Amino acid sequence: LAAWAIAPSVCAPQQTVPPARADGSEPWQLFVHNVPYRTLGVSASAEARYHAMISADPPPAHDEGGLYHEVIRELPRIMPPYVPRRAAGQDQPAHAARVLFLLPASPYHLCKATDMADVAWGQVYAVPKGAIPLSIQRSIIDAMGNGLANYAYGNVTCPTYERVLKWLFATAEWRAAPERHVFPWVMSHLLRVSLEADMARYREPRSLYAKMGQGILVTAEDRRRDWRGARACGHVVLAPYYSPSFFMHPEVDMTRLQGQKPALVVSSNVVTWGKKSPPCHRFDIPHKPQRWGCEDERLQEAHRLRGIVSWAVNNLTKSYGARAVALQTYRSVQQYASSALENTLRRKAETYKASTFCVIPAGDSAITTRIFSIIAALCIPVFVIDLDFLPFPSDIDWASMSIQVPSQQFLLYQRDLNKPSTVNPLLFLQSMERYEPDKILRLRTNLERARWHLLYHQDGRGVPVQGAAARPSAGHALVRELERAAARRLQLTSRSSMRASGAVLNCTRRVDPAMYRDCCMLTRMIPAD
Repeated sequence: LAAWAIAPSVCAPQQTVPPARADGSEPWQLFVHNVPYRTLGVSASAEARYHAMISADPPPAHDEGGLYHEVIRELPRIMPPYVPRRAAGQDQPAHAARVLFLLPASPYHLCKATDMADVAWGQVYAVPKGAIPLSIQRSIIDAMGNGLANYAYGNVTCPTYERVLKWLFATAEWRAAPERHVFPWVMSHLLRVSLEADMARYREPRSLYAKMGQGILVTAEDRRRDWRGARACGHVVLAPYYSPSFFMHPEVDMTRLQGQKPALVVSSNVVTWGKKSPPCHRFDIPHKPQRWGCEDERLQEAHRLRGIVSWAVNNLTKSYGARAVALQTYRSVQQYASSALENTLRRKAETYKASTFCVIPAGDSAITTRIFSIIAALCIPVFVIDLDFLPFPSDIDWASMSIQVPSQQFLLYQRDLNKPSTVNPLLFLQSMERYEPDKILRLRTNLERARWHLLYHQDGRGVPVQGAAARPSAGHALVRELERAAARRLQLTSRSSMRASGAVLNCTRRVDPAMYRDCCMLTRMIPAD
């Protein structure tokens, strides 16, 4: 290997960016690129299909597709527009510092409106979710190998979206501020790895997806171990998945909610894989960066924990007479047909609304859509995951509106099941409901405030809650997070002689050095400029 140099530390893990506009400065503005679709080979009818998809509300099951959808739709609605001016004596437009840039092209929807309009795109389980069909493990291998320049299974997205990216990367706006361009991308770790790979080999991003990796990446969960560093350095912003508005409980006065929740506790788990399935879909092991693996024991034991949680919920009814429900959803062709899946979601919504507590173990990874659906239904979340994975920590005090149960309690419960002294780890919920009504009222009150920061809606349209039009949307919380991330990126580039891409990667390494200390990856360090 060549001799690499790491830039001096340009960020401290404990530092946080002050809330945007706390100093009374001008608000951040948004520049929305005007994509010349016709020049890029997109027909008028295909462009109309795309805009119609974005203008309409997402289908109920579009949790991943809905995240792409809402970022593209919400930012221009909420942020003031920026119109670049021409600097005196210059042909290129001049850009103010407090400007974010948006390519208004959702990768899933643009591909479905153009190249994949008449094609079955993805597996039966992914199609209703609006998910871009990628092999999660194969894609990270190719990201490390070639920056996703030659993905083994064809296109990462589709030819039309890639033509739009090529056009974007030739614009003056991109050349001026790649680090302030916003991209919704569920698999954000792939773009970050692609950027690392190209920087290590070429000292610059060359592949399309490595170039995308220079921007601010909006995702529900980044699946790489150094995600906390990427978030602290403004590279990754966590946002909620889309959840349909019919999950919203109509009550707003929490003092009246007592008695409207006939069930004590509910759990909702997806039964998915056989014994050969990987324990979790993350890449947390530094010396095996291309292999499935989780550092968090709650994720390592996710499949087992889901089973134990369901058993513990059912046991509350059998042994203690509690009103408890354990929902099981099976992934099958029949279950994932569009009408059947929507009916399943609506039944879940009614169950959540009728329940006081909802137990949330991990899914295939830490974040699942049911987290946001449960909160919308005013069901107090009982987390068996680390709260750090959850979005918008600057706006939401997750500990004040939820309960945490250590995963070890469930594992010990299973181990000691036949011992007379063994206590169901969820039994305390029954006591809380009976003897601590003030605590439940406090949790619900905080939950009711927080749910509006996690639900995407446009001025209350379709939300079955009185006064919804005056409530904030998840889009407002997302804008605040993006402003903080952009301020951090500006701070990094102003304090470092490195290009924006190298500065943010090295910042991430400083926040989480253990990820790279013993790692044999070629991309462990970024060359100094």
